Amino acid sequence: MAFMAAAMYEAMERADMPRLSMLVALQAIFEEQASYDGGSLRMAHLLTMLEDPPFQQTEMHWTSKMEFAHSQLADPRWIAINLAYLKDLEGISEKNQKYAKSLAKPPNSVPEDPGPKKKAWKKKNAKKGGEAGEEDA
Repeated sequence: MAFMAAAMYEAMERADMPRLSMLVALQAIFEEQASYDGGSLRMAHLLTMLEDPPFQQTEMHWTSKMEFAHSQLADPRWIAINLAYLKDLEGISEKNQKYAKSLAKPPNSVPEDPGPKKKAWKKKNAKKGGEAGEEDA
């Protein structure tokens, strides 16, 4: 919210009333979305279309309470676009984690010895059994 307040202050200092009016409306959307997300600010800030603040500092401690899926004041197209963006980021993050794990595993440079083949062992024993049967007869 401090980032929004700073943008509002700059617009006021420049006497940019259209921007200030827009920021006031976006502030309402921001606050509503943040309350629906239990204090999480990521989606709320995306809906403002402003430059990203340092989220690692602003979201250190939060718990999610999902009563509503998104801000009731925001344009549904904004919601859809930003949710798709967040889903893409999540997918990329998962792929990067899998790739990093695959690089961390050392390659098997020495193949394991499979040992003697069972079929060869059976044939050898079958010959002995056949010979033993002939000797008994």
